[in-house]
Amino acid sequence: GAGSTLRHAILEHGGSGSYGMVQTYANGTNVTIENTSFRNSSNYGLYMNGNAEPVLGSNSYLDNTSYPIYIADGRSINALDSTSTFSGNGHSKVFWAAGTVSTDSQIADPGIPIHVNHHVRISSGATLTVDPGVNLDITSHSTVYVGYNSAGTLVADGTAGNEILFTGNSAGPWNRVYFTQHAGPGSSIRHAIIENGGRSDGLVQVYANGTNVTIENTTFRNSADYGLFISGTAEPVIGNNTYQDNSSYPIYCGLGRPVNALDTTSTFTGNGDNRVYWQGSTVSSDTTINDPGIPIWVGANVAISSSATLTVNPGVEFHMPSNLLFYVGYNSTGTLDAQGTQDNPIIFTSGQETRAPGDWYGVYFTQHATAASILKYAIVEYGGQSNQYGSVQIYHTSPTIERCTIRHSFGDGIRVNGSAAVPTIACSTLTANSIGIQTQGNTLPLIHDNVIQGNATYGLYNASASAQVNAEQNYWGAAGGPGTSGADLVGGMVDFDPWQTEPAPCTIPLDASFSAAPTSGCEALSVDFTDGSTGAVDTWEWDFDGNGTVDS
Repeated sequence: GAGSTLRHAILEHGGSGSYGMVQTYANGTNVTIENTSFRNSSNYGLYMNGNAEPVLGSNSYLDNTSYPIYIADGRSINALDSTSTFSGNGHSKVFWAAGTVSTDSQIADPGIPIHVNHHVRISSGATLTVDPGVNLDITSHSTVYVGYNSAGTLVADGTAGNEILFTGNSAGPWNRVYFTQHAGPGSSIRHAIIENGGRSDGLVQVYANGTNVTIENTTFRNSADYGLFISGTAEPVIGNNTYQDNSSYPIYCGLGRPVNALDTTSTFTGNGDNRVYWQGSTVSSDTTINDPGIPIWVGANVAISSSATLTVNPGVEFHMPSNLLFYVGYNSTGTLDAQGTQDNPIIFTSGQETRAPGDWYGVYFTQHATAASILKYAIVEYGGQSNQYGSVQIYHTSPTIERCTIRHSFGDGIRVNGSAAVPTIACSTLTANSIGIQTQGNTLPLIHDNVIQGNATYGLYNASASAQVNAEQNYWGAAGGPGTSGADLVGGMVDFDPWQTEPAPCTIPLDASFSAAPTSGCEALSVDFTDGSTGAVDTWEWDFDGNGTVDS
């Protein structure tokens, strides 16, 4: 009944059955046990089952043969207190048989580890809160499911210096903390250490939709596989984490969008492959890739489509395996916005330990790539596999290639094809390719202020028979221009005169061009202006009446 109590008592030399010296099977909080000693039991000290939640506090568990406390189901874990003491027991841990947590529950830190003997399943809209300092010692093959077939939330927020520990036996690792698609908003792991698991899909797998999960200031270490595994449409908020000594990649990002989750504040040491793994595939919604501070291994073709923009921030380094293409506009509209900086360029390179020209295909701007696509302060190298594509391939579209280095292609550094292709290739360096730039199909690219030198056969080759390519104001490797000693050759119909006699600071010509509609009418008139300017435009000033005074 309600009000049942044990206070200031000593229980000893019992426990000969299966349930310890005290068993609480009562529902809810009907029983209170405080300031009581459990000692010299032949089995457990206290045994809780039947969803019992006795009020416990300031008890002493001493010299019991087995575990001092045995918890037989999901909810009774709620009863643990942080004021009791434990010494001399056969197992210096709380035993939790785990199971389903279907009502809001909280795990206090009992001061000793909690042995988790089976799967934990948070479901039915419940939230499981884990207090700072809790040590969960999880048995082999077990998983903590957050959202098991229905909504569930995990809040495991430790503090600096009092972290929550998810651990196990590395010789027989536990599985993972698994945030399913049912994981509730507000799910979080902060200031935690997660170790000695990863038997299946990393120490933590996030499959939850959107940004429901936050993982910060957490250490992932000694995984049998990955540290963090992000899949589905998950975009967890992650930051200031440490990934250390995991057997495989520290972070695995599944198909497409999960790469959006990468942060710039985490650290990586001693992992089996100290790169982020990204499965690549279709990017069909706007996605941003931050620089995690280590390279990103791309496991399959990237295909930007469905009007999506992929933004790549400065410093990102992609490692490309053999037979891979980075498609911009795959069967539908797509945009690549990859703008590094002079000191922190974006790098597309071979994923091989020993790199060589032709290790991978290249970045391919298809006819569906928008003219807003841009490579700026980027390095693209070791592409041109089988000479099937250029390291940068442009087909019937007009991206901007500016202040880039394109080098070590097995074939063309840049290949431009199609009369609809009018890309701008400016202020870039093309070197150590078979051909620096090749143009085909009557394309008319804008090629100026580049350094084109040290390419094996041609600096620029125009394969079109009826379209002359304008390549004025480029440096070809020698003051005498193309074909002179030390300079690259030019082939086909190319206008390269005048050329630069030495590499010069790059200035992109500005061509101001505007249109307006309507151009006449009565007051008050609403006019739409369309900016068709090209070049490095950074400010606009308007003189509407032509009197030399800026009006706007």
